[in-house]
Amino acid sequence: MITLASQGSGTKYTATVIHADEAGCKKHAAMGFKEGWGKALDQLVALAVRGSVFPEQVSFSGIHTKLAP
Repeated sequence: MITLASQGSGTKYTATVIHADEAGCKKHAAMGFKEGWGKALDQLVALAVRGSVFPEQVSFSGIHTKLAP
């Protein structure tokens, strides 16, 4: 799930991944899921900075994963 929210004069991007079980979470972790999302987001940020009038307003706060309840 990806959410965008106003934060000050910018936008906060949050990517939330919910796995059905711990085994699925561990499998995706072993496959490099978090690193892959990080690289993809780095590319998105680089694109936003190149196309932004205010590149200092583009920031990244990290990727978080959690298990479904």
